[in-house]
Amino acid sequence: MDVLVLIDKLDDLVHNAKQVPLTDQVRVDKEEIYDILDQMRATIPEEIKQARWIVKERQEMLAEAKREAERIVKEARERGAKAIVKGLRAISDFEYELEMNQLNRSLASDVESIYLMASPQYSFLSSSGVKEIATFGGDVSGLVPEEVARRLKEAFGR
Repeated sequence: MDVLVLIDKLDDLVHNAKQVPLTDQVRVDKEEIYDILDQMRATIPEEIKQARWIVKERQEMLAEAKREAERIVKEARERGAKAIVKGLRAISDFEYELEMNQLNRSLASDVESIYLMASPQYSFLSSSGVKEIATFGGDVSGLVPEEVARRLKEAFGR
């Protein structure tokens, strides 16, 4: 059954329920609504269902990245390093890194940031591009850290 047909059925149920005077005799057949909603869920493409992990997993990966960044700063301080080197792909990276640099200076003014242009092979690399490659079973191991590649492979099972 088409998703639009199911949505129209649900809309009709809600619309008709509002037209009936509210009395003790008015009953909503919750089971019918739940059945329609289950049918709607069943029509969602598998790729979209699999992509739902991304919000939770992305939060976990960001937390992991934060721990890694904290480790790098700690190690830089232990070694007496005065700078962290970062790669820039495009102007948008520069704008982001400029903002981050200002924040970092307020937290660790003794550690400088140095920026280098990325190699052409990485200049157009983006998370959405990596995600799309993984969705269609492509190998992203050369584009992301090993843990991220493993998680993407598990999520998309290809």
